[in-house]
Amino acid sequence: MSTLSFPASLPERYQCLALVGQGSFGSVYKAWDQQLSRYVAIKFIHQPSRFNRDLLVREARVLAQLEHPAVCHIYEVADVVDSHKHSHLYMVMQYATGPSLATLTSIGGNDVQFTLQWFKVLAEGVNRLHQSGIVHRDITPQNIILQQPEGGAEKDAQPKPVLVDFGIAQSSFSSLGEVGKSGTECYMAPEIVTGELAENAEFTADTDVYSLFAVLYFALSGYSPSASHPIALQSLNPSLPSDLCQWIMHGLTAEKSHRLANAGLFAEELERWLENRPLQQVLRRQSWFDRGFYRFRLAVRRHPITGVSLLSVFISLIAIGAIVVNQPLSLAASSNTRTNQAQALNAERAANTISAVQAVTIANAFASQADVLGHGGNNFAAWDASQRALTFFRKAIAIDPHNIDAYLAYATYVTTEPRWHLPVERETQIMKAIATVELAMEDGMSDWRLYWHGAHLYQVLTHYSQSQKSQKQWLQQALIYAKTAAQLNPDNSDVKDILQAIKQQLEQLTTAEPANE
Repeated sequence: MSTLSFPASLPERYQCLALVGQGSFGSVYKAWDQQLSRYVAIKFIHQPSRFNRDLLVREARVLAQLEHPAVCHIYEVADVVDSHKHSHLYMVMQYATGPSLATLTSIGGNDVQFTLQWFKVLAEGVNRLHQSGIVHRDITPQNIILQQPEGGAEKDAQPKPVLVDFGIAQSSFSSLGEVGKSGTECYMAPEIVTGELAENAEFTADTDVYSLFAVLYFALSGYSPSASHPIALQSLNPSLPSDLCQWIMHGLTAEKSHRLANAGLFAEELERWLENRPLQQVLRRQSWFDRGFYRFRLAVRRHPITGVSLLSVFISLIAIGAIVVNQPLSLAASSNTRTNQAQALNAERAANTISAVQAVTIANAFASQADVLGHGGNNFAAWDASQRALTFFRKAIAIDPHNIDAYLAYATYVTTEPRWHLPVERETQIMKAIATVELAMEDGMSDWRLYWHGAHLYQVLTHYSQSQKSQKQWLQQALIYAKTAAQLNPDNSDVKDILQAIKQQLEQLTTAEPANE
């Protein structure tokens, strides 16, 4: 029989098992409900007068009626008095089994699709809360439990996110002055952290939306965002799609009026992304040309067979056009053109006659084709198209060694190249790109973007080594290049971001060294 006991006597049906959390406002216990044969979490609010008892009871009643898989269920709320005649409010709620998001330090390496599906469900649950007049106020990785499938579920079933800890939730009509600050600052909206909210100002749903973006940032990078100036997400996880990173960074803006209005819109945007449809907030910030290309690229993903055909025609037209423009059409060339050759052969025939700009265009077309094929499940064909893209990027540099755009396009593709290569192949490609970029540096090219990419390549390379010594050496070299980029363009935000990210990674690596020696 356990000697652990609750702060005050509860009905005998609840058996106290463990203290699972404690803070200045209360404590949470794991318990066994002997009457219904289930585990429950019981939260004691030690100073209900500070929290406005009526408000908490009203919220608990609302939550008890709210059915959503991402929202922790409330079973009971009542008052109890301890042996010292001190009053406590206790809430009996669902005990969610599984790790918290905060403990999954490798979640950034998980499939992005699964992570976004979790957050879509979570955002839908938060939206239901807001529609019921409740703001959570403390959406953090610690308060998101990845509920493990129950005994009868399939072996490969994915865990489901459950938002817990409603002891500090507050109704939308409640003010900051009534309940005081709570939550973890790096996941709180900047206006709360900096105290810009007046003592009696309303605490509304959009602060929860900010927290959703902040926690998603953590889930995809492994780092908590800084409220004042979060590091660019893609600097921390270069494998992430650029449109997704732009959307998340926009959601962390300090300007309140620029954020999404509610959690329902957050869920809708994630649904668009999961269905390969354009993110509305990204579209609004693009030029008409980028907007059209963005729509086309996602349309190709939605309809891969048609898309691959269109891209194949596009590649062939570029290659054939290069031949026509750059050399007279001989009888042999005319004969070859009349035959129905594959676009790869056309591209190879054009390789010796095209300009660096045309080579980069062909490389980008092959890169798009690899992306479409890979998302369609044809990984071998995607790998082949990706190899051709790399060949033409290098060809562009060979044609014009002083063309800075060719170097930048090549480095960008290598650092953002998706999973069509095995890790050992990716490591080799990154090292080749580093050697190419460093040759350009030695030749006297002093464009800040070249040094930024040099830093980024070394930063990405650290992901493919288990050796802390190698990781540290590569990050130190990355830091040298990032500092050079900063000297060449000190006001650029991308340069500031990568410099800050590398310093942070080096600091964490240095801190971890003694434990691993």
